[in-house]
Amino acid sequence: MKKTSKKKYIVILVLCLLLIAISLFIGYGVPRIGKQSYTEDKTYEYTATFKSKEKHNESYIVYLNNNFSLIFNSASVINETRFNNLKYGEKITFRSVFNFDKLNHKEYPVDIVSLKTEDAEIITLESSKNTVTQGEIEIAVTATVFSIFFLIGGIVCVLYLFGVLPKKKKLNN
Repeated sequence: MKKTSKKKYIVILVLCLLLIAISLFIGYGVPRIGKQSYTEDKTYEYTATFKSKEKHNESYIVYLNNNFSLIFNSASVINETRFNNLKYGEKITFRSVFNFDKLNHKEYPVDIVSLKTEDAEIITLESSKNTVTQGEIEIAVTATVFSIFFLIGGIVCVLYLFGVLPKKKKLNN
């Protein structure tokens, strides 16, 4: 095998190993960085007046009369019927990992982890936790699949480097 050919396989092998490490970090490390515990003592509770709502892909955005807006994954909703029947001017109580007193803008929706009315819970801390956990599982599976592809690429490079796999011959016309 030529020296330039060996270098090419070594570079590809190093890239495959680097991509394996990045994929595994994204799949298993990133979801745990800054992971919030959704408990009452680690979240902030607020009461506000409901204005309107919209659905965007897999999320809902709820607009409040104080010009704040809330966002959450629709999979977290445990009482869809009650959520769909929210009325303008109705009082709602919600929890967020963010302290609204420290927020100085109203431009972006604030992520919430629970939502309830006087008569029903719409999102619970537990349903939010389960939704996040399901998302983490999906990310981990995807990262594992990518890592396997990169591992196969690395193995093929090693096999070429050690001469186990024959190099393709060019056909002369």
